[in-house]
Amino acid sequence: MRTLFSDALTSQSAPLDYGDQSATTATAVGAAFLSSVGCSTIDCLRAASVPSILSAQADVVATAPYTIVGVAGSMPLRPYVDGALLKGNFMALSSGGLASTSRPIIFSVVRDEAAPTIALVSGGASVPVSAEADYIAALAAPADRAAAVAASGLYSINSTADNAVNDALTLLGTDGVRLASPIGLTSQVWRCPAVQIGVNITASRQAPAVYMMEVEVGSTYISNAQIAYCQGRVCHEDDIYETLGNTPSPSAVQSSVQTEHVTRWTAFAETGSPNAAGLPTWSPIASATQLNALQIGSPSTFAAQLRPEACGPSGLWGRGSVLFDSQIYGP
Repeated sequence: MRTLFSDALTSQSAPLDYGDQSATTATAVGAAFLSSVGCSTIDCLRAASVPSILSAQADVVATAPYTIVGVAGSMPLRPYVDGALLKGNFMALSSGGLASTSRPIIFSVVRDEAAPTIALVSGGASVPVSAEADYIAALAAPADRAAAVAASGLYSINSTADNAVNDALTLLGTDGVRLASPIGLTSQVWRCPAVQIGVNITASRQAPAVYMMEVEVGSTYISNAQIAYCQGRVCHEDDIYETLGNTPSPSAVQSSVQTEHVTRWTAFAETGSPNAAGLPTWSPIASATQLNALQIGSPSTFAAQLRPEACGPSGLWGRGSVLFDSQIYGP
């Protein structure tokens, strides 16, 4: 498998909070899928029609997060740890120094990853301050984690401005909590698990170089075009056009950011380094307090840490009662 890839770029914001499933969870998901298709054997499943399989998939995606403990919202069909192909949960392996690779890695997130989900959860409305505690309790479940998140005060606000609570909840989701809407759709979770896994891999020298990036200027993707709350924000998927170099009618700022995306990714694919002539030097993660994180914008800058109060070595996430989903539910 290792010979198939020269480098690894987790562009498009990998949901690293979710982790890999246990065999028990995967078996329960598989059973739900078979039941929805109306099969009890592999031979039956192989003979099933494509529409029935797609219908069963949609059914499992919509229901499994609410009927099977440990299933990530919108992504129940996930790899599971079988002890052979997958030796262990990626987050656990990286923290234990067991996720070694000879390939350089880039972890990438965008600034306002969770905004589309908050827009969905709130029905597009500005959430009142009086309702913030209820939203945190629902979004940061299970209950002990939600209570610890609320008690931290990290996402509390004292503002009545439009979307003030929405912005706090977007920050909460982007930092690292599963965001599930009442109708079963979810956003993914990003910044803090990406930072901490990158730091863990670096600290135990499991990869030759690990780079961290956050997109600060985006180009509204088609899936976000009708979401009013995403206007002026960098929502999940708003880095797709820039990464591919095909932003429709880009502004001068978007053109500059897109050029940097394409130039760095081309260099990374060709050389294993995201550095190229004419661009400032981007150094890999050095430590938990020196991420050298590229904040790609116009102009791009570098940050020693990203949200250290949430993601840093003494931050809220990934320890105590505020664990990531993969730490709570993973094998």
